[in-house]
Amino acid sequence: MSTGTPNFVAGRLTEVREARGLTQTALAEMLGITRAAVSSYENSRSTPSSDALERISQTLRVPMHRFLRTEQRDPSGPVFYRSMSAATKSARDRAERRYAWLRDVVSWLNDQLELPDPRIPDFDLGDDPAAIDFQSIEQLAHDTRRAFGIGEGPIPDLVLLLENHGVVVARQDLLAATLDAFSAWTDNGVPFIVLGSEKPSAVRSRFDAAHELAHCVLHRRVPPRRLRDKATNKLLEDQAHYFAGAFLLPASTFKPDVFVPTLNAFVPLKSKWKVSIGAMIKRCAHLGIISEYQERRLFQNRARRGWSTWEPLDDELPLESPRLIDRSFSLLQQNGLADRAEVESALGLFVEDVESVTGLPEGFFGDTVQNFRFPANLSPVSSPESM
Repeated sequence: MSTGTPNFVAGRLTEVREARGLTQTALAEMLGITRAAVSSYENSRSTPSSDALERISQTLRVPMHRFLRTEQRDPSGPVFYRSMSAATKSARDRAERRYAWLRDVVSWLNDQLELPDPRIPDFDLGDDPAAIDFQSIEQLAHDTRRAFGIGEGPIPDLVLLLENHGVVVARQDLLAATLDAFSAWTDNGVPFIVLGSEKPSAVRSRFDAAHELAHCVLHRRVPPRRLRDKATNKLLEDQAHYFAGAFLLPASTFKPDVFVPTLNAFVPLKSKWKVSIGAMIKRCAHLGIISEYQERRLFQNRARRGWSTWEPLDDELPLESPRLIDRSFSLLQQNGLADRAEVESALGLFVEDVESVTGLPEGFFGDTVQNFRFPANLSPVSSPESM
């Protein structure tokens, strides 16, 4: 290996490059070097000089010491995407690198505080999703509600409910039209749900959260190899859709609400249940309230009204916001334990990225540098306050 920077960790360069959504060629052009040089750094055939490393750090907007940190983090199980079939590999790579950063942040927070223990029911469903039928999913959605102790009525705040049961929820800009949300279990048993911040509709975002909860409940033991099969992926998505509808709209209480299944009649029900009209139509079909023909006609009329992209009340119902990470950092700051310099030193990330991957408001840690844009082509060992 040629002389360069001692202790340079090649995998860190690949990690940060992919987190920025860059190819080796794009990064090389930004650095003014050859793609072969970038490849050589990432494959440990050579290491960058101190000047080159400083340029890489400035270009990729991460502290230099990130490239000297050994790669140690809580491993994660398979990632389930809300739009798996449409998401490109580059979009998934970027999302998963930033998800790893989110796990680093949460792991650090958990070292400072005692975050809520996960309390997602484990129904021991095995690793074969084909063994789960839709009738069982109806019951599993009911049993999950019972485990959460929330009865059969509308859920006031689904994100808060998930956080209070130990799910780490973050809202990020996923920077890909093909990605809406994703979820995963870490190997140490912590469920994560990441929601896209690009979706301004509260009801659609709630459905995304319920869909990802379905993956956490139904598919926690499905191995990565099964995700490579398109038919299995479709089954997983169909199951998660069904669970989300059954969880948000329980049969025993939603069905009596549907006196007349018309588009206009669904508008006040949307206000009550905080579920989209499209999702309610689909749920009515699942429950046998409407026929297949009626379902098709309702969706056709919905499209004619322009409701496929924007329904009534979409601009009135408030978006649900995660609280756990925000309140955890606030509690640490109140005790002088999480200033900008300490966070950047501990995590090897500038606070702009910490804010971005966790969904914290921009400027949470004080004065921030200008947002980076790529060119086009508490006290220790205490719990956060009650949510």
